[in-house]
Amino acid sequence: MREKKVLFMVANIRVSNGVTSVVMNNYDKLIKDGYQVDFCAIYDRPSPYFDKLKECGSNYYLLPQKDDKPDEEKVYSFIEDIISKNNYTIVHNHILGRYGLMVCDIAKKYKVPFRIFHSHNPNYFENYKQLIAHYVFEKRSLSRCNGFVACSSFAGKSLFGKRDFTVIKNTIDVNKFAFDIEKRNAFREENGIAEDDFVLGTVCRYTFQKNPMFMVDIFEKILQKEPNAKFVWAGTGELENQLKEYIASKNLQDKIILLGNCSDTVPVYCGMDAFLLPSRFEGMGFVFIEAQACGVKCYASDVVPKDTEITDLISYYPLNLSSEKWADEILKGKNSFDENVRKSYNEKVIKSGYDTDTNTDLIDFYNKLLKD
Repeated sequence: MREKKVLFMVANIRVSNGVTSVVMNNYDKLIKDGYQVDFCAIYDRPSPYFDKLKECGSNYYLLPQKDDKPDEEKVYSFIEDIISKNNYTIVHNHILGRYGLMVCDIAKKYKVPFRIFHSHNPNYFENYKQLIAHYVFEKRSLSRCNGFVACSSFAGKSLFGKRDFTVIKNTIDVNKFAFDIEKRNAFREENGIAEDDFVLGTVCRYTFQKNPMFMVDIFEKILQKEPNAKFVWAGTGELENQLKEYIASKNLQDKIILLGNCSDTVPVYCGMDAFLLPSRFEGMGFVFIEAQACGVKCYASDVVPKDTEITDLISYYPLNLSSEKWADEILKGKNSFDENVRKSYNEKVIKSGYDTDTNTDLIDFYNKLLKD
């Protein structure tokens, strides 16, 4: 078998990041199996994982920075230096755009045996500029790669077309997300939520993709019929100011609790009665897996891949459905709280293949490449 040496190209490894979850949920298994795992990141962001990487002997390379973003004049030579000197067997690219193209191009130039492109989202273009960027960067990146993986069949078909690809499931520590009544009670008490309040919630960034203003609209309609409702929201994002202004314009500041970037989202899920995420597009949406592991009813847009339908807790609705009808569906599914029912879903999610401890998709994929 070839030498086990991998370079992950990522935006960063901050928490509450889908790519970080995919990579770090497989990290221990790769290290245990004898892989040298290094990282090259685009942005300088803090992470609790830095100490772990250091302890395990991983290198963490940050692109040269200028004014809190990559110094474009130095990036290419920096990546070239890393790849040319380290004899990687696998370069696994998790990013789109110019830097994704650079790493794929350089990996091919230096004859890295396996150049992997990972699709985390389906193609989605808001304007012609994004469409052109796709053809300038992604199409060329794919031509430099010889291995293709995706978080779902939908995300893979969207980006790779007729190319063969392998689905690598986004996994979670399912037992960690098991419902815990003490965590529920503590979370509600800390956030001024009464025991009989109906709590809708989400875990996502404030971005166009996640459709944040529509979630506010839906909750506003719920509140008209359920005055004891609250909305809890774990996340941050570039639309933070606009979101806060929108919430204030509807006078919902006392009802929508913005929790910010939560390093531990388990208490948030425990505190919820229902989970909402009407995304405009999704490659997978593994927060739905987390929510189901905690026994939370989930309400998703119908563009969310059906790979997430691993229990009877999730329902899908079209984005052109009115906010009032979304609210009606959520309230229709409202049941009295049952601790045992919530706990029972943990085992169902483990059996679905999304448990980090039992899933070996990525390491099996790598080992097959190296063996062949």
